[in-house]
This record gives sequence, C-alpha cells and structure tokens, in this order.
Amino acid sequence: MALHWSAEPAVLVPIAVSTLWYLIGFARLRQLPALAPLYGPRQLLCYLGGELTLVLALLSPLDELADQLFSAHMFEHMLLLMVAAPLLVWGRPAVAFLWAFGPVGRKRLGCAWRALGITAGVNGLMHPIVVWGLFCGVFIGWHLPGPYQWALHDETVHTFEHVTFLASALMFWTIVIEPSGRRRLSYGATLLFVLATAVVSSLPGAVITLAATPLYPDYASSTARWGWSLLEDQQLAGLLMWLPGGIVYLIAAGGAIVRWLQFDESRHPARHARATRRATMAATIATTAHGRTSPAKPIAGRAASMALLICGCGLLLLSLSGCGSSQAAANAANDPVAASDIGNPQRGADLIRAAGCGACHVVPGINDASGLVGPPLTQMARRIYIAGLLRNTPENMIEWLRSPQSVLPGNAMPDSGLSDDQARDITAYLYTLR
Repeated sequence: MALHWSAEPAVLVPIAVSTLWYLIGFARLRQLPALAPLYGPRQLLCYLGGELTLVLALLSPLDELADQLFSAHMFEHMLLLMVAAPLLVWGRPAVAFLWAFGPVGRKRLGCAWRALGITAGVNGLMHPIVVWGLFCGVFIGWHLPGPYQWALHDETVHTFEHVTFLASALMFWTIVIEPSGRRRLSYGATLLFVLATAVVSSLPGAVITLAATPLYPDYASSTARWGWSLLEDQQLAGLLMWLPGGIVYLIAAGGAIVRWLQFDESRHPARHARATRRATMAATIATTAHGRTSPAKPIAGRAASMALLICGCGLLLLSLSGCGSSQAAANAANDPVAASDIGNPQRGADLIRAAGCGACHVVPGINDASGLVGPPLTQMARRIYIAGLLRNTPENMIEWLRSPQSVLPGNAMPDSGLSDDQARDITAYLYTLR
C-alpha cells in the first residue's frame, strides 16, 4: 500500500511563513550585541528542528498512515506534543517574530498590545495552573473514544484537534523550559509541575494498553489490510503514548533537578567548594585505608556524583512535600558587582530624581519615587533579567537606560537621552539596591 507526501496548503503555508518570519527576526537579533547571545546556532537549530518535526508529522507519509493505523496516529501525536513543541520553545520564537517587523511596526504593535490590554489576558492564560489544566485536559479529552473518532471522520475537527495539541504543548513547555525572561515557577515547583503532568498523562496510555477489548472500532477495516488485529494496533498505540511520553517527562524532570543544583551552586559557590574539598579528602582517606594505589581523583569524582545523586533525591523529596525554593530566591542569583566600579552612585541618585524616574517606578532611597507604571526597582542588583529579556549585567543596564526603545520597541519606557556617564552613574546606584 503506497503512502505519499502531502502538500496540504493549510499545513504547508503556515509552516513556511512562520519559518521565514523567524529567520528574518533571528537575523536582525543577531546584529544586536545585547541580544545576539540569546539567539545563537542552538536556538536556530532547535526552531528549525521543531518545524521539520511538524513537516514529518503532518506532511510526510506518516500522516496518511495515521488514517489507517491507530498506533501511527499516536506516534504522530507524540511528535507534536513531545518533540516539535519543546524544540520550538527552545528557539525563543516570540521575540524573533517581533523583530521580524521594522522599528515602526514593532512600535505600533507594542502600542496596540497595551491599548487592547492583551498583557493581562496572556498572563492569566499562562498561569501554571491554567496551562496544566489545558494541557492535561486536551491530551485526555481528545483520546477518549468519542471525540477521537469524531475527529477521525471530520477533517475540520481533526485540524482543530492538532491545533489544540500544539498550542497547549507550546504553553506547557514554555512553563517548563522558560528559555528567556523570568521563570514563572521555581525549579522545585517546575519539578512538581512535570511530575504531576506525567502521572495524569500516563493514564490514557495505560488504559488503552491494558484494555481487554478494542476501544476504537473505526480502524477495523484499515488495520485488517495491514494484517493486524484491532487489539494489537491498540496495544501498540497505548505503549507509544505511555512509554516514550514517560521518558520525555523523566528527562524534563531530570533537567529541572540539574538546573536547580546548578542554580544553588551559583548562589553558594563557597559552600560548594568546601563540599568538594571534603569529598576529595574523604576519597583520599578511603583510598589510603583500603591500601589502593589508584589516584584519588576518580574516587573523588564518584563521591561527588554520589553527593549529587543524594542531593537530587533530597530535592525531589522536598519538592514533593511542597518545600521548593521560592521565586524570590530564584531572582537573587547575580554575582555581587561593586557599584563604585560602575560609576558614582550618589550622582546616580541625583540623576534619578532629576529625570523623574519616581513617576513611573518605586525606587528605594529616592524620596517620592512611588510610581506604579513600571515595576518597582527594589533589589534591582539581585535580579536575573532586565525587562524580562536582557541578562542583568552593568553593560546591559547601561544600554537599557540609554535607549530602551532600540532594545524592545513599543515598551512603556521612553528613550532618556542619557549620556554614557549618566547611565553609568544611575546603574551604579541601582546596583546598590540589594
């Protein structure tokens, strides 16, 4: 039975347009020193890999086979949910799409975004509990026999099914990965988020695999042509949902644990250095006590690995008991920078008063600086990102203060006209806010 590639315009055109759109924005971002590090070869390869996965899932012979075998259809769904979506998110498409527009277009979009009040709606829709409910609900709902067979016989419903799969998966992986901007969940909470999803999402696969009778009779004639029984095809489909999906969630959970450990180490380098020295000393003593002549370094490495494993297990137990680190702690990761090495903090405070920054921001130490237009600048030196996009470094802060519209056109902060020295002094003051 011959299977063919498809050139369905409703699928091919959006993939082609979004890819070109991303490439234009990516090329422009690479020309900006402040943003180029966020958009390197890895982000480009991830995004293109995600688009290629969409092509394989929706335009390759797999899509035609999915109409004939339940197992092939489940493999197609797994590609959308577990491969295409995380790769696209890793590509950081949102900012790239914005920068595909020219400066005037970006400014107009920003103004329209604020005027329509879209931010509140997006923030509500991207709340982790809402995202979790949507992702699990879409996954379970469309695999119930009734809705599934409805989509199988109605192409419009089938298209809507795939759109909801991809949209909810993009939302889910954005919460888990958060490739840029401030994390919505701490690493401990992210671990819980992934594990809870894994448990709930495994239920349909388990039910389908273990069912004693066929649940999707509409495949009867097509599976027979391939020499399979309905139950065999159904069991393979259930296993494809159950096991590969579980492996992807396990990898995501492991990644959250590793990033949590790395984050903790970056906050307490001295403590981790002492722990490494103690592990090395213990390994050396153990080597001597057992009369081994092999170098202590490999043993120390095994001890460190064991320590990491124990820490990982401990962190998992803490997260399961609701004791994950808070978001406030997650924003305190920057290494200390001496304000005096940047500029003059006192002159910076005077400039903040003169420029009227307090009309928009709460600025500690500045009288009457209680504005509510922009975010409060409390503990600014300890934050990880500026405007949810730029890494919080003195150089990026100076650039943001001088020309915020060139960094993120259409945002609420106007270009200030500050000189380099003035921006340095203000940055120096902001770096005293810890």
